[in-house]
Amino acid sequence: MGTAGGIIAVLLVVVSLGAFLLWSTGHLGDAGDFVRRVWPWHGSAEQLVVTPRLEEFFLQTALSESAWRKVEPRVIKWAPGDVGVIEDGPKSARSSRLLRQELRTFSQLAGATDFVLRDSAGDIIVTYLPHKEYVRLHGSAGPGGTYDFKNVDRAGRITDVRLYVDSSFANRRQVLVHLLAHAVGLVGQPRGSQFSASILSSAQRSSRSDLSPLDRQAIRLLYDPRLKMGTTREQFRAQCVAPVSSKASR
Repeated sequence: MGTAGGIIAVLLVVVSLGAFLLWSTGHLGDAGDFVRRVWPWHGSAEQLVVTPRLEEFFLQTALSESAWRKVEPRVIKWAPGDVGVIEDGPKSARSSRLLRQELRTFSQLAGATDFVLRDSAGDIIVTYLPHKEYVRLHGSAGPGGTYDFKNVDRAGRITDVRLYVDSSFANRRQVLVHLLAHAVGLVGQPRGSQFSASILSSAQRSSRSDLSPLDRQAIRLLYDPRLKMGTTREQFRAQCVAPVSSKASR
């Protein structure tokens, strides 16, 4: 009787696990997110599945035609290793704490690239400006903040970025996360209601303060070593988009 009870218990566990996996296919976060949550991306044999939705989001952000304008879009990102981030202007202990916290998140997503807050020698300079000064210098470039890529080499390696923050903007975390997402290489702004949850979407300037699941997937994809700097839109489609089932792409 004890043996039979044990077998039944094992069967119940197996059935429950199977039911959870089936449920997770359509319920864990954005479309295809269950893959990201089940296995770590870097240092794993498992791969992040590039669903049609993630593909389109990546094309609109990392390989945005509107952001690149007359130049052919290509993948740009920071090289592996430490990327120094420094603050300039009237900073506060709260701002530094928020920035350090978000840099840890971006470092976890970027694998071998580590974004580190320093006191000097920064590759990314975050400048806090009083409201009037911000408007004088940048006008309506962006509510709360704007960014400027000072140098990207021919290979697609980012080496110098400036972020400008309007100190009067109420949601400081939102501005920092939005600007950092651009600074790591997601240069474009996604269009369409299907991407409205992204921190990069203009629809989120008044609500979201963190990276959406799709933002996280895009950064992980951008910093996977198999995706080379300088990759074009067509090369991305040919080399990096894996076929997925219709169920996974819902």
